[in-house]
Amino acid sequence: MAIESLPEEEREIIRSCLRAVLEGPFIDDDEFQTRLGVDRIALKELLESWPDVDDSTDDSRDCLLINNSMNELCHGVKTTPEEWARWFGPGISREMVKRTYTNWTIAKGWPGTGVR
Repeated sequence: MAIESLPEEEREIIRSCLRAVLEGPFIDDDEFQTRLGVDRIALKELLESWPDVDDSTDDSRDCLLINNSMNELCHGVKTTPEEWARWFGPGISREMVKRTYTNWTIAKGWPGTGVR
């Protein structure tokens, strides 16, 4: 699985992205399914089962949630510096999240980031 090949710090960044998308003010309930490809309950279940994540197949629910959540935070929703610090803390920059997203897609064997 791609996520297992990443360092612990990057796995924690991915978990923070998932939590921010689930609990944050970034995506309204009426848009959630359309933008993420699954409902909010599926994301909650993934976080509850963390770190037991199966992103081994490109069409799995876990893979879709990781990809689309990270894509939203890197390229979709806008956040103020204060919102960013609330969800990621002072030591995690937007560039670090983007780099983690890129590293995860490389581990997946994908040519780049983006909606799937």
